[in-house]
Amino acid sequence: MSDKGSVYLENTTHSEGEEFEIEELDANILSESHETPLISDHDVENGRPITSHRLSLFNIYALIVGMAIGSGIFASPSRVDSDVPSPGMAIVIWSLAGLVGWTGATSFAELGVAMPKNGGMQEYLRYIYGDLAASLMTWIWVITIKPASIAIVSMIFADYWTSILVRSPTGEKPFWLVKLLAMITVGIVLLVNCVGAKSSSGLTSTLLYSKLSTVALILIIALSVVAVSYGSDGSEPPLDWKSRNWFAPRQKDQDGSTVDWTTLSTWDLLGHLTNALYAALWASGGWDNVNLVAAEMRDPVRDLPRSVHIGIPTVTICFVLTNLAYYTIIPWKVLRESDAIAVAVGRQTMGTIGGLMFAILVSASCLGVLNIDVYTSGILVVASARHGYLPAFLIDPHDRDLSPRPRGSRNSSRAPSTRSSKSSKSRLIELLSSR
Repeated sequence: MSDKGSVYLENTTHSEGEEFEIEELDANILSESHETPLISDHDVENGRPITSHRLSLFNIYALIVGMAIGSGIFASPSRVDSDVPSPGMAIVIWSLAGLVGWTGATSFAELGVAMPKNGGMQEYLRYIYGDLAASLMTWIWVITIKPASIAIVSMIFADYWTSILVRSPTGEKPFWLVKLLAMITVGIVLLVNCVGAKSSSGLTSTLLYSKLSTVALILIIALSVVAVSYGSDGSEPPLDWKSRNWFAPRQKDQDGSTVDWTTLSTWDLLGHLTNALYAALWASGGWDNVNLVAAEMRDPVRDLPRSVHIGIPTVTICFVLTNLAYYTIIPWKVLRESDAIAVAVGRQTMGTIGGLMFAILVSASCLGVLNIDVYTSGILVVASARHGYLPAFLIDPHDRDLSPRPRGSRNSSRAPSTRSSKSSKSRLIELLSSR
C-alpha cells in the first residue's frame, strides 16, 4: 500500500452497494484498520481466525443495551425526579436524554466505521492529535475510569445480595461481607472473560434477557395495578397517577420537594433541568464501549450503525416506559425518596417476596454491566499495549507478531509528507469525508 491510501466502505443503506471513499489516510494507520481480533488459540483453524466466534449484530446490540440497562434504570429515577417540577417533565427529560444519546452514539459510530479498530476513542485521538493524547486517554481510562466503574457496579451487586442474605434488626450490613462479595464477583467475571470472548459475549446475551424481563415485569405490574387496582395487602394502591396533574409544578414540601417550583426563576429552573438531564444521560449511557471492540465485529461497517439504531431506541423506550410504570405503581413521594425503586415496586405489589425477587433481578442486571466493563477493559488494555502505551507483556504471545510495533515517538507513527502540514481539524474532516 502506498503512503497515500484509501479505504472503501460499503454503504449499507443503499442496495446498489454504493461505496464511500476516504482518501489520503496515513499508510501506518490504514495498515492497522483491520487489525487481528483478540481471538484465543482454540478459536483458530488452519491458521485463520474462526469468524463465527466474533461479535455478531446481536452481540453488539446486547452490549449496547446491556451496558445502558444496568443499575441506573432502577436508581436514577429518584435523582431525575428531584430536579424536575413534575412527573410529566421527568418523562420529557428521559425522552430527551434518549435523543441526545442517539445523536452521540450515531456520531461515534461514524468514527467506528471509518476506523474499525479495537481501542475506540484511543485510536481516534491517536490519528487526529497523535500518540500523546491517545496515551493520556488510555492511562485515564485504564487507571481511573474503568476500575472505578467496575468497583462501583460490583459494590452495588454485593450490596443487593448482602441485603438478601443478611437480615439484621437494625438493617446494617457487615462492611467486610459487602467488600468480600464484591471482590469474589469481580474475580468470577474475570475468569469468565479469561476463558474467551465467546463465553463473555454469551454471558452478556444471557443477562440481556434478564434485564428485558425485569423491565417487562415492571410494565406488567403497572398494567395490573391499573386494571385490578389493589396492593400487596389487598388495599387500594396509590392513585397519584390518576387523580393528579402530571405536569402541575410542585410546591415546597409536596411529594418531599425541597423547592417551590411555582416561584422558581427561569435560570434556576434551567439549572435543575440540566442536572436532571445529566442524571438521565448517565443512567442511559455506555454506548461508547461498543467502539472499543470494533475489530472484534464480523462486519463493523454494517453491524455497528445498525446496532446503534436498534439498541439506543430500545434503551430509550425501556427507560420511558419503566418510569411511567414507576409513577403508576408507587406513590410519587416514595419514588422521589427511594434509591431502590424496583425493590419498592416489588414490595408495594407483592410484599416481601416481590422485594426479594426484584433485588435478585437488579443484581443480575448489575452483573451484566460488570461483565461488559471487564470485557471492554481487557480489549482496551491489549490495544494500548500494541501501541506501546502499556507494557508489551500484556499482549497475548500468539498475537504479538501480528500487532503493530510500539512507536518510540509521535512523529515515527506518521507519514511526514502527508500529515505534518495538516491541522487536527483537517485530519478529522479527512477521516469522515466521503465522495
